[in-house]
Amino acid sequence: MNEAICLRLGSDNVRVRARERGKRRLSFSEIGASGSAVPHFYVGAPSGKRRRHESGFPPDAKFLIALPKVASMQRPSFRLLLGFALPVLATSAAGQAFSPPLSLAVDDPFPAIGSPVQLALTGPSGAFFFVHGSATPVELPLGSLGILVIDTSTDILLASGVLDGSGGGSGTVPVPPSPALDGLLFHLQGIGVSGADLGLSNGVPIRIGLAPKSGPRNPESIAVTPDGAKAYVAHRADGSVSVIDVASETLLYDRPVGPVPAGEGFPARVRIDPEGRHAFVLSPHARKLGVLHVASDSVVAQLDVPLGCRDVAFDFAGPVKTVYVTSERDDAILRFSEPSPGFFAPLAPIPLEGRDPGALAVRANGELVVGSRTSHDVEIVDPSRPAGSTTVACLPLGKLPYDVAVSGNTALVATFDTSAPGDGENQMVAIDLNTVTAVGSHLNDRGTDYRDVALAGSRLALTGAGSGSVVIADAATFAFQGISDLAPFQVLATPQESAFVVDGGGEPKTLLVANFFRESVAVVDVTAVAPFLVTAEIPLAYDGAIKLPLSGDLTRADDGKWWFRTVQFLNGTPQTPNPVTCATCHPFGAGSDGLLHGGLQAIPTFNAGGTGPWGSKGATGSLLFNIQLAFQAHKLTGSVPLQADEDVFEYLTNGVSPPPSPFRNTDGSLTAAAQAGKVVFETKAGCSTCHAAPLFIPKSPNPLTIQAGVGTGLVPANVPSLRAAWATAPYLHDHSAQTLMDVLLQNPGDQHGTTSSLTQQELDELVEYVKSL
Repeated sequence: MNEAICLRLGSDNVRVRARERGKRRLSFSEIGASGSAVPHFYVGAPSGKRRRHESGFPPDAKFLIALPKVASMQRPSFRLLLGFALPVLATSAAGQAFSPPLSLAVDDPFPAIGSPVQLALTGPSGAFFFVHGSATPVELPLGSLGILVIDTSTDILLASGVLDGSGGGSGTVPVPPSPALDGLLFHLQGIGVSGADLGLSNGVPIRIGLAPKSGPRNPESIAVTPDGAKAYVAHRADGSVSVIDVASETLLYDRPVGPVPAGEGFPARVRIDPEGRHAFVLSPHARKLGVLHVASDSVVAQLDVPLGCRDVAFDFAGPVKTVYVTSERDDAILRFSEPSPGFFAPLAPIPLEGRDPGALAVRANGELVVGSRTSHDVEIVDPSRPAGSTTVACLPLGKLPYDVAVSGNTALVATFDTSAPGDGENQMVAIDLNTVTAVGSHLNDRGTDYRDVALAGSRLALTGAGSGSVVIADAATFAFQGISDLAPFQVLATPQESAFVVDGGGEPKTLLVANFFRESVAVVDVTAVAPFLVTAEIPLAYDGAIKLPLSGDLTRADDGKWWFRTVQFLNGTPQTPNPVTCATCHPFGAGSDGLLHGGLQAIPTFNAGGTGPWGSKGATGSLLFNIQLAFQAHKLTGSVPLQADEDVFEYLTNGVSPPPSPFRNTDGSLTAAAQAGKVVFETKAGCSTCHAAPLFIPKSPNPLTIQAGVGTGLVPANVPSLRAAWATAPYLHDHSAQTLMDVLLQNPGDQHGTTSSLTQQELDELVEYVKSL
């Protein structure tokens, strides 16, 4: 059934009528002429107030618009169709789509409260335009008119006018000076009318902040559209995406997709579906999976996901187009189907055997390959199997899988092996997916801190986040071909993810690499033989400049964060890298995730400045001295670079705040179970004796190191903070407790809190409270 809406506009009155076929409904607003030289129409609002619109329609213009009936959650309401200048919301029988199309841009997608946003539109000369905004995005295809991308149930009119002789127009959107608007994501879209022709512009999201945009962005994840036209770069620090024109190697614009992340933050991710229609963006610690419509770069959906989601992958070859998301909170794979273009429906999640899933890839047969960071395994999942039997196999690696890529029947896993001689070894492990067995490791220690595997045609790329390099190899044989130094003759770069741009035959032409601290994308020529040279660097910082650590471009804490992540702290280079960086054992501010060195697990660095003494045994009373000891233990050669240890001290003291817990309510409050667990924590179990708020370590003058140990075999034992314990499994100095419940149950003599007398409900509630910290 279709709804038909009839709009008549005359110089003296306006009459709007709606009817539904088979059932007559009338609602209208009739107002006298405005007396203005420009015809206007008025629309009644529920409050009784009237909106005044410059219609731009010639006297006696008449449109009959048929609006296809869609799912009720997507159908614009009648009242808001009125408020949105009716004719542009559906296919018009009276006119054609705009030529040239209506295009909308803003001067600043990150406006501060009280600062106006300047709009710029282009389209047919003489056309009337309206710009509306909404806090909720939608995707509603309207044929040749374009795609409606704002929810008309919440839209407001922001600006209107007439495009000048050159087809240009402008407007101003005032941002109220209200602190309550901080973090609000708002979506803008233009509507145009020219005679009988109608059109919708692209949508532009803006995010309002308390102050003008500033600070680091930390580009981390990158994806290239299947046609090689555009690249999308997700930033960890500011919840946004930069869109790059690949041909010209220039930044087109920025699109905010989520809130500014809090805490140290876990990796941002951007992935593009196989058809190149949508880019999906996981912003660190946001409860939304942002969806951009690639053709228009409009944000068209915000899918509900919990905090603690890590990666996105797709299966569009099966009967249902499916989007998969790994959820660390749930130890599961979340699923969304796309039953119709732009409409995403949640499906039942797939539970996993592994703990804390992260890296995710999809085989051609529809099976999923999942790397779990705490259980150190690779799990093969078949979503088509009945619930309860979806796991096909689970391969223990004994190593943390940072990234997984699939090439035919082989999975390639970027990881670090602490069992190798010395400090350990950076490896790319190959797994035969037919037998689910590890068949070898490759490119060992050619770079440091392998964080990403990229494949295209005959090339393979491994990013060495710590060595400032990209390792290039043959995609079939994994034979080493060369190293690209991403910042030659300068302080080392910190690459994260990379993506190939291919030619018409599927062979790679260039490699685009996200540079975390330099705030840029490096362009590497991979068509020739080594050396693979950086041919361009695309700046993404707010001020358009490449950021150079140690030059004054970064804060002292961020300089320390760079030292923490680079082999240059240990006097390594891209060609002769040290096997480790500080971040090797403390990834993302957490502990070593079960990677043991000398039988001891590294302690998390969250709030490190206030949690001394330091070390598993609490042997060091000075954090600065502890940093210097770490250098001596892992250095390649020489002495500590000038002021490097002091910079790292600044970072650990002021720059590593814990991420928010995904186990709290959406407003940040404790769940009912966690509230009950807090009582158990502070009373019956006696946990607060050694883990007192706010840092959850013993309060002075109590000793921070327990000389008698705590029943774990480590004497003496340092008391770590419980902040962000949900993110730092496995537990105890020897990682013998895989879960928080294991900590409570593996507790001989109640030395680690009085837990033997707790009921199962109290144990469960206590775990919920600790997970909420």
